[in-house]
Amino acid sequence: MVLAWRAITAMTYKNKLLFKSSKLTLGMKLAGTIFVVLNSWSLSMQDQTYPIMMIVTMFFNAMMIMLASLFMVKDVVNKIMVEKVNKTRQQLRSLGVSEVSYLLSFLLSYFPILFAAWALPGLAAIWMLGSRAAIIMVPYLIHFLSFVPFAYLHCALFQSIRAATFSVYLTFTFPALPSLLLIYNEMEQTFGVTTVSWLQAIVDIFRYIHPLVGFLEFTFDRTKLLTLDQKWVLSGSDIGEVCLALLPLLSSICICSLLGLYLTHCIPSPFYNTHRWTFIFDVFTSSSGGKNLIKEPVVPSGVDPDRFESDIGGKPVGVSIRNVTKSYNNGAVKAVNGVNLQMYNGEIFALLGHNGAGKTSILECLMGMQSFTSGQAFVNGIDIDVDPIGACQGVGICPQFDGSFMSLTVEQNLQIFCRLKGLNGGDADRDSEMIMRYLHLTNKANCKVKKLSGGQKRKLAVGLAFCGGSNVILLDEPSSGMDIQAMIQLWDIIRSMKKGRTIILTTHSMQEAEILGDRIGIMSAGSLQCLGSNLFLKNRLGSGYTLSLYSPHHDDDEGALRIKSFISQLGPEAKLTSSSAGEFVFSLPPQSARDSQLVFDAIEREKTALGIIDYTLTPSTLEDVFLRIVREHDEALGQLVEPVAPMPSFEFHRPSLLEQCRVLLFFLSTLFFQDSTLLCSLLPAFGCAFGSFAHDIWANASMFFVLFAIVPQFATNICSFKATGVRLQFDTLGMSPAAFWITTFAWNYTILLSIYSSLLFIIWMGSSSMVDFWFYVTPALCFGTLGFSTFLAYIFRNPSSKVTAQFALQYVPVLSMPVFLNLNFKYRLFLSFVTPATYAQTILSYPDLYPDLNASVLNVNMVLIGMGIFWFGLAIFADFAYRNPIVLLRIRRLIFSAPTNLSVQLLDSDVVAEKNRVQNTPDDLLQLNNVGKVFGRTSAVRGVTVGVRGGSALAFLGVNGSGKTSAIKCMLGELSPDTGDVHIAGINVATNSFKARSNLAFVSQFDDALVGSLSARQQLRLYSRLLGIPDSVREEVIERFINGVHLNLGADRPSYTYSGGMKRKLAVAICLMSQRPVVLMDEPSTGVDPASRRHMWSMIDEVKANPSRCLLLTTHALDEAEVLCDRISIMVAGEIMCLGSSTHLKTKYASAYQVDINFNTPDDASAIQSWFGAKFPGTMVVEFHEHRMKFEVPKRHDLSIASLFRILHSNHGLPIQDLSIGSLPLQKIFLKMAQKGARLGQTEFVHVQLGGGVTPHHSY
Repeated sequence: MVLAWRAITAMTYKNKLLFKSSKLTLGMKLAGTIFVVLNSWSLSMQDQTYPIMMIVTMFFNAMMIMLASLFMVKDVVNKIMVEKVNKTRQQLRSLGVSEVSYLLSFLLSYFPILFAAWALPGLAAIWMLGSRAAIIMVPYLIHFLSFVPFAYLHCALFQSIRAATFSVYLTFTFPALPSLLLIYNEMEQTFGVTTVSWLQAIVDIFRYIHPLVGFLEFTFDRTKLLTLDQKWVLSGSDIGEVCLALLPLLSSICICSLLGLYLTHCIPSPFYNTHRWTFIFDVFTSSSGGKNLIKEPVVPSGVDPDRFESDIGGKPVGVSIRNVTKSYNNGAVKAVNGVNLQMYNGEIFALLGHNGAGKTSILECLMGMQSFTSGQAFVNGIDIDVDPIGACQGVGICPQFDGSFMSLTVEQNLQIFCRLKGLNGGDADRDSEMIMRYLHLTNKANCKVKKLSGGQKRKLAVGLAFCGGSNVILLDEPSSGMDIQAMIQLWDIIRSMKKGRTIILTTHSMQEAEILGDRIGIMSAGSLQCLGSNLFLKNRLGSGYTLSLYSPHHDDDEGALRIKSFISQLGPEAKLTSSSAGEFVFSLPPQSARDSQLVFDAIEREKTALGIIDYTLTPSTLEDVFLRIVREHDEALGQLVEPVAPMPSFEFHRPSLLEQCRVLLFFLSTLFFQDSTLLCSLLPAFGCAFGSFAHDIWANASMFFVLFAIVPQFATNICSFKATGVRLQFDTLGMSPAAFWITTFAWNYTILLSIYSSLLFIIWMGSSSMVDFWFYVTPALCFGTLGFSTFLAYIFRNPSSKVTAQFALQYVPVLSMPVFLNLNFKYRLFLSFVTPATYAQTILSYPDLYPDLNASVLNVNMVLIGMGIFWFGLAIFADFAYRNPIVLLRIRRLIFSAPTNLSVQLLDSDVVAEKNRVQNTPDDLLQLNNVGKVFGRTSAVRGVTVGVRGGSALAFLGVNGSGKTSAIKCMLGELSPDTGDVHIAGINVATNSFKARSNLAFVSQFDDALVGSLSARQQLRLYSRLLGIPDSVREEVIERFINGVHLNLGADRPSYTYSGGMKRKLAVAICLMSQRPVVLMDEPSTGVDPASRRHMWSMIDEVKANPSRCLLLTTHALDEAEVLCDRISIMVAGEIMCLGSSTHLKTKYASAYQVDINFNTPDDASAIQSWFGAKFPGTMVVEFHEHRMKFEVPKRHDLSIASLFRILHSNHGLPIQDLSIGSLPLQKIFLKMAQKGARLGQTEFVHVQLGGGVTPHHSY
């Protein structure tokens, strides 16, 4: 009970903060509800002389209450669905928030708001009519409270916000129509006995389930009650009838709550773990929970016992995993296969593996998002299967997704999670402030999460895991998407907070695992392959040394051959592993220090003759160990990746307009059946039509509400295409705008016309007198309404916003018409032409405008078609402006002057040289010339000038917030630069974005453009048709790119089942298959394991091997930039700070050597520091961990890498395990450039300067 109350109070506090963050929206809805209820009571409480007037008033009140209730229910649905889709709800489950607590928190949160909507009209009614009104007002409050359980039940049935938002209009409104029909029958007495009995049977079914049906039934009974007694006080029998009428309202709350809780636990969902349908009976068979202390140690399982280091002794166990398995598809796929592990208090355990190895499955089971198929897992000594709520106490999680509340601030998120973990208000505030100081987010405390950068969101996710005193921390790729500066800050934070905690970390960054992991486990295909410290794994599984040579004459084949021959003479076993952009990497076998010294001495003697300007020698890295494990396991299973076949010879042919329409039609139909919201809309249409044959007037009214309630859902696919990047992908793949317009219109028009025609056919069966007229105007009516809907789709990016806006624009003018009945004809005519829907309603409501409907059919059709053409014209213009931002820029220039504060502040000599080259060389495939972009008072991009020639690759690097994203959007044509211009293959992007995009291939940072229900092979086949790849070679091309990105095992599975890394592989394959001249890749390897990343690199490297193509790459993996790119640019504060090859930058900016030292125990650090300080004055310690230190040794004329190696291997008596020596890596240069940014590097960090005291430096 304590845990449940804690969860309820924390969630109620969260909802209160959400309400505060949307005061305007909530205030408008509340004011609207109060107005409707006041208006309702002001009419219904009057002394009606004629019973028919009372019934008419009551019918009007019922309609108004239904409308106000609808928008309040939609608000609850939207809040619940946002937390469900963002996986925030799953994270709350992992923290012990049960579904009952979650539902009760919403009831408690909405009660004050709904009470306010009830209290003001209630007090007014009591003042007017006394206790009689007070008793009868109670159902209003109960009706309002029933919104929450109904919305909760509704959200259990849907998995997308779009489907849930639209369907709530249908499921909340249409089951209540039979009740309205019965009320209408009281007015007109036109229904037969059979019809009334049939309608009453439907009402009886829904009365105790649907809150609106029960309320309308009470509304009708209330009118009768008010006529029973004209006194100020109701009699006892009247009160009894009121209480009896409350029963359906109360039962709807109970039934909706229980049914919602059950379906939430049973209906399969991609956002959280669910149970089998009979789980409610498990309570009779399960054993009681409790604490199962771990007594015996767990022996890790693996292939070779020699690859497992002895367990740590004497430390308390934080997490224990015993012979666990995890299977999917009824055992067909075994993600985890018999893993045994123990993680200890005070350590960071790094769990590594390729994509699909099973590491995320283990972490999600420990988080409570899934459950193990077999085996046991203990957290803090508690079995997670026996007592999952108790096991989750003290656990902090950082999943791959951002599970925070986007509409709340950083501080509010931390406070909520602290309360969930048991801290009271004051302690939660103090803990939140402390976490923000650790994370360097104090200046963002009052900033909403949705406005944070990607790196800041990941920092917050880590803070949510550590806050509240959690002692078991589960971090799933915590640094994903961060730049190296933010990553190093995060590593410092995690290390500083590990004391007293068990931290389990999964990552694809081998550097992150080396720095943070006290122990490291590597998995492959669900099994643990090795386990131990970083040094243990390198010593047991390392492959020797890596020698890297850098030469500016790499284009000279004869010079390259001399270098290879020279190294072969030094060591016959030396093997060239890679060579690109002047870097030659050789693998050397393990050898003695004396042999290594001979290699260094020989290189020093011959480096001038060979053209070698720099070299490094490093021992085996953790990445070498990882690649060996994966390779050996693939060999054992016979899953070695076949060599990529050469690209077949063929010519692209531009597909015809018809072929493009066929591809898009298949795409639309796939999405339609994947999210079949519109299919559900047919059922209410049929139901309402059956209710309309009894009377012509009612047929017309119901037809209006049904037809135009469906229309806003149409064309939302256009909004989704813009928001997810699908439209941009279509443009880059060559789809013409005409094909897009024609196909989307034809598809949406066909579906809409089918629904309208089905409804009219059913009404025609009832012989309605208006059906003939509506049959004649339906095609034109669909055309007009779809034109207006399409225009709004091009205006809005969010489908939900578009639907809400169209509902308001359609219904507000219609509902206001009765208010202005007495106004002149011109005003009514103006209202009728606001939208096609209002025009149609005018025909229904004011037949005097059209005394002879049959004679007016042509006129009505002409008006509707004219309105459709008008709105379609505006829609095409809006689409043109969206694809050509220069149109909006020129309009803005008519109002605001052009920015003048884009001057470049810092000019490097290489940057100046590139600027002059670009201005004098117009034949670059990609060229940015003095590009600048301003947002308000912020200069995001400042005078960027750079070009990429054919057959080359440029790395476009920068910290988060440096302006890279804005510059990329200018290249894509999504933004128009305020100064300068961008050319792709000689085409100005701002003036001809479509033609420029057709020469561009793009990999987005996000994977929203993928179709989840299609496999990788199906999507590649779809896009190959759009690209115009001939049928004769299509399958061969598809197979080549599937192999090239290492996606063989998942090629035929739906892509929604893919991990993040597999989705990145598919996005890269689609991009490379297009064979465009300019390839732009935004973090293509994020989430991809090292083995697959190397396969992907070999495919990407083909781009720069072609002299007619070029590559621009943005990445946070600096090794990826060095391998793939000839030149590297580093952008800071909107400017390019430096430009050149990796070797050039190291030579120009590196004023020191970097020495990495690994030693046995932390006690050895002081002796090593003292020795370095005495031997090399001015040396700085730039990194220090428990068993590892990094030194920067200043360069001197008498100190080379060879002499430094000789000194370090002399008889100095230092406890050094191994070491590596080389020039400063690109990472250090990147960080130095980042320091120049005025907005970056604000937190001080202490570096130790040996021989000269302690000097403060900015944090890296």
